[in-house]
Amino acid sequence: MLSDRVQLYYGQFHNGLLYHNRAIRFLVLWTFFGGAPCSCPLRGLRTGHAQGSATLSPVGYRLRLLLSLAIGVGLCRIKRAGTAVGVEALGRFTAFDLCLNIDSLVTSNRPLWLFLAPGSFPMTAPDPQDQPVIALSDIHKSFDDLHVLKGVNLTANKGDVVTMIGSSGSGKSTLLRCVNLLEVPERGDIAIGGEAITFKPKGKDRLPSNAAQVNRIRANLSMVFQQFNLWSHLSIIDNVMLSQRRVLKRTKQEARQRAEDTLRRVGIDDKAEAFPSQLSGGQQQRAAIARALAMDPAALLFDEPTSALDPELEGEVLRVIKSLADEDRTMLLVTHDMRFARDVSDKVVFLHPGRIEEEGTPEELFDNPKSERLQQFLSASVDR
Repeated sequence: MLSDRVQLYYGQFHNGLLYHNRAIRFLVLWTFFGGAPCSCPLRGLRTGHAQGSATLSPVGYRLRLLLSLAIGVGLCRIKRAGTAVGVEALGRFTAFDLCLNIDSLVTSNRPLWLFLAPGSFPMTAPDPQDQPVIALSDIHKSFDDLHVLKGVNLTANKGDVVTMIGSSGSGKSTLLRCVNLLEVPERGDIAIGGEAITFKPKGKDRLPSNAAQVNRIRANLSMVFQQFNLWSHLSIIDNVMLSQRRVLKRTKQEARQRAEDTLRRVGIDDKAEAFPSQLSGGQQQRAAIARALAMDPAALLFDEPTSALDPELEGEVLRVIKSLADEDRTMLLVTHDMRFARDVSDKVVFLHPGRIEEEGTPEELFDNPKSERLQQFLSASVDR
């Protein structure tokens, strides 16, 4: 519906997230030719909500909306550029905040910059700190005729360690790959740090509609794979530096310092100049973890990080992950190691197949499983 589309675009403006030219053009046209302001479906824009708005003619109201829209575009783009601290403060403001206070801005004798100072207007946008780091709602994913995910809902708040368990083929790795859009779900909503990912239809499927948004979100989610995925022609420290230089645009000196810090953090700083082929599997996986940490992500994603390792090497990697969990880092893990899942997790999610069969604290799931299928799964895991 048209109202849903307007709600979506203005909602993105409200959070400073809209950079798509087509969407901006749509809002400009709707501002002039849309429905009457009094029937506007958007919160905070009903006639009489702001002081003086009831006295505006429909044309005046739309002109006021257009003015706030133009200012909002500029502020969103400034925020996107992430320039000086003083300019970054302007990015806190949205088209709505200026629109609802434009009367006092016009009639007051105070200089304009006072209205743009932090705290001048009531901020109605939610604080990103209060938003879940990862929020998945009604996620569906199919591969041809195989329906792998069937309406999964999952939330990870700041500092949470959420572990997914389940038999092979239950959809754990697919769900993890949907978080950073290595797999694109055909239905459902994904929000990272309160920022909802936008999609556009493509045939029977859909694709992310904003490539810049995807790149920004991926830079904020570091993934550690089953296979180490290190560049074989680069030294370990160059592997850790590369994504910092390319994605975060850090200087060589900054990237090297951060790489040295993270390699020291995982205990392989003495292997910085070695090549991947000269390291054991456990050391290579620790290098992959150091590369993920160097990006300073909002969350770490681990896809069975020890499945390719023998038990001795597995232990050294699990110790590193456990120490990271103790630092209150937000983490989403897939593992077949039930003892590790119990020790490290704040919440455990059991998938069977394609749905969340049961979820709760480690004590609830491992000591008092409710579903018969989870009881069978845990019994089989103990017998191994």
